[in-house]
Amino acid sequence: MLKINNLTVKYGEDKVIDNLSLELSDSKITALLGASGSGKTTLVMALCGLIKYEGEIITDKKISVMFQNPSLFENLTALQNVNVVLSDKKETQEYARTVLEQVGFFDFEKYPSELSGGMKSRVALARALAYDSELLLLDEPFSALDEKSRVELLDVLKNDPRHILFITHQKSDTIIADTIINI
Repeated sequence: MLKINNLTVKYGEDKVIDNLSLELSDSKITALLGASGSGKTTLVMALCGLIKYEGEIITDKKISVMFQNPSLFENLTALQNVNVVLSDKKETQEYARTVLEQVGFFDFEKYPSELSGGMKSRVALARALAYDSELLLLDEPFSALDEKSRVELLDVLKNDPRHILFITHQKSDTIIADTIINI
C-alpha cells in the first residue's frame, strides 16, 4: 500500500504539487500520467524523502526506484552498477547478469561513458529490478528508448510480480497499467 494525504511541495513560493491525495493498494501497475512540468518527478523525489514536503506519505512497502536520469556510478561497469544493490556473493553476480539480460543488456563490462542513453536506461532499470523490493517506483523509465525497446521492457514490467508505480508523460506507456491517474 502507498497512501498520499494532502501532499504539497513548494519551490520557494511556487507550489509544484498542491494538496495531492491518492491511494495505491489494489492495482499491480499504476501509471501516473502527466505533462512535462506537472510535478511527476517532484512526486518521486518526495516519495523517496529527497525533498521537503507538507502532508503525509504512508507505505508498508520496501521501495526500489529508477529515476528519470539513470544515475549510474561512472566508475563502475554495468554489472557492478546492478550488483551495488546486491551482496558481493558469486550467486548475486550471476543474478545481476540474469537481470541485465532480462532487460536486453549484454555488455556487462562496459562503463556508463561507453553507453548510449537507452543502454544507460536499461542498466538503471536492471538495478531497480534486482533490488529486493515490494514496490517499483519508475520515473519516465523509457524516455531514452526507441519504440521496439519500449515495448519489450513494458512486457518485462508487466510480468514482474511487484507493485509498480509508473510515472510517464507518454500515454502509450500506460498500456500495461491496471489503473491510470492523471496528474
